[in-house]
Amino acid sequence: KLSYENERLRGHTLEAVLIMPVQRVPRYRLLLEETYKKVSKDDATHPALPVLEEAKESVDLVAKQINTAVRQHMKLESFFGQETMISPNNSIVHEDAEGNFKAILNSYVV
Repeated sequence: KLSYENERLRGHTLEAVLIMPVQRVPRYRLLLEETYKKVSKDDATHPALPVLEEAKESVDLVAKQINTAVRQHMKLESFFGQETMISPNNSIVHEDAEGNFKAILNSYVV
């Protein structure tokens, strides 16, 4: 099990390290929004505006996908319990008392 003593984690838990990229998405959205406002205020025909608009839309899409995945995970967790997760091949797996994962449903599709 990974611990605070692992130098790669720099004193953070694995969960804290894994959530960092997800937490950056709203920050990117805010940065893009502020940049768009500043550039459009200074020059309404600036060539970067369409690129910033597209970037905002892309970040919004990623944020929606993350929110959907989180809601899906919460529903599964409430139904199957905290020891349940979705594997990379879309199977629902459950961790038994010995720490082994066993497939509950082999082809979970949202």
